[in-house]
Amino acid sequence: PWLITDLDGQLVGNRKLDGVDFFRYGFPLAFIFGLIGIVFHFTRDWKRALAVLSVFLATGIMVILYLNQYDPQPRERDYSYVGSFFAFSIWIGLGIAMIQEKIKDFFEDSNISSFISITISCFIFMLMPLTMLTANYKEHNRTGNYVAWDYGYNLLNSCDPKAILFTNGDNDTFPLWYLQEVEKIRTDVRVVNLSLLNTPWYIKQLINDDPKLNLNFCNRTLLDDIYNIEKDPLISTYAGYNLCAHKGMQFKQGEIDCELNFGESFITENGMDVLPRL
Repeated sequence: PWLITDLDGQLVGNRKLDGVDFFRYGFPLAFIFGLIGIVFHFTRDWKRALAVLSVFLATGIMVILYLNQYDPQPRERDYSYVGSFFAFSIWIGLGIAMIQEKIKDFFEDSNISSFISITISCFIFMLMPLTMLTANYKEHNRTGNYVAWDYGYNLLNSCDPKAILFTNGDNDTFPLWYLQEVEKIRTDVRVVNLSLLNTPWYIKQLINDDPKLNLNFCNRTLLDDIYNIEKDPLISTYAGYNLCAHKGMQFKQGEIDCELNFGESFITENGMDVLPRL
């Protein structure tokens, strides 16, 4: 669902897309075939059906409980449950197979039953993607949409020669990387992603790959100060570089040395500055 701000400053959304809309893509054929496939699977081979059901639950409901994602999320997280989609797609296929089997049982002539079965299958395989296309084309059509390109181009060209451009996440970084790596625009600017700056491999890339950064610490410092999760995987789930302990950490670019700095939102909880700010 998308949210906009009304005249009173309140967030309002597309109520039709909130929750589950079974008829968003027309008649829910895939869902119906999946339900038919579940019944067909359990009546024919309940052991294998139980195995598929275990995969469906483990990669669906159990993943939801395990991740316990906060609400709202910045984007749809349906890719987290792709395993359950694969499991349900097995039942969709079995549902279609059941219908084909019933058609063959109904018609005594094998040629007629095969023709009808193939015709219905082709119709279904064409109808289902077309309904999704008509429902989603307008929303996903990117014709003439150059926001990401213009955003990255303007950011890079706002920098001085051989500048360092700090980014925070993925949406603000990927357009810059595309323009630099693919279209070779402003390759003199060094993009430094603060999220990846918590990993030793990325810091090594900054040191070794052009345009190289002359950091004021060596690889030994990286190995000593970055926690290795392989030592005790139960304590930490990621490698983090303790910036608080390195107030002298500098990014040297050209003749100007710029100390690493954080904005107001990155000040520690006790109000103490982590690093000097520009």
